[in-house]
Amino acid sequence: MAERFHIKSLLLGFVFGLLFLVLGYFLIQQNRLLRFNNSLATETGIMTIDLPSVTLSPSLTPTNIIPSFTPVTAYPPSLTPITPTLGPRSIWPPSTNFTIDESQNKQGMFLSIESNITGETYHLGPLARGDYAIGPSDRYLVYMTSSGQLMAIRLGRDTFTSVKNMARLYTAIARKIVPSFSFSFYDNGYSVTVIVTENHYGQDIPVILPRSVTY
Repeated sequence: MAERFHIKSLLLGFVFGLLFLVLGYFLIQQNRLLRFNNSLATETGIMTIDLPSVTLSPSLTPTNIIPSFTPVTAYPPSLTPITPTLGPRSIWPPSTNFTIDESQNKQGMFLSIESNITGETYHLGPLARGDYAIGPSDRYLVYMTSSGQLMAIRLGRDTFTSVKNMARLYTAIARKIVPSFSFSFYDNGYSVTVIVTENHYGQDIPVILPRSVTY
């Protein structure tokens, strides 16, 4: 029994001794490698420089850089809004041969048109709210309601002629803005074309007027 214990003690001592030898050999080799690296760095002139550490501010990190932009609402040139001009309606082109009085009640708008040449007076109405103009020949009147209905009447008559419903053609009406219309006329000798301009968005739309009204 004592012999077995003696043998185990010898084996353990041998194992520990071997481990110490291996560890010592490893430390010696590490020390040699470190000395070799230092001498190599000295011979080649390589110097180790400790750079200061730089900490990026959170506001400058790439993930936090967000390009800023201002959204711009683009309109076609013909639809660029302008500031509406509020005030009494004007007749374009102005006619010096007529005096027009405008009145309004619960039934609608009424026009009293008096000829400064003959003294005749024409009464029109009730009409829906809108804009109007007397043609250059002083023979007829065009009327455009705020809802987009174009009408015309030969002066001296009592009934308007419905020319065209233009509600879908004007941006102001589509956007629920009270439109403002002005008029210009072109007569080629065979027909009269009225250019109906919506002033808020500068939209010009030509319409040929019935000959029964213009001639």
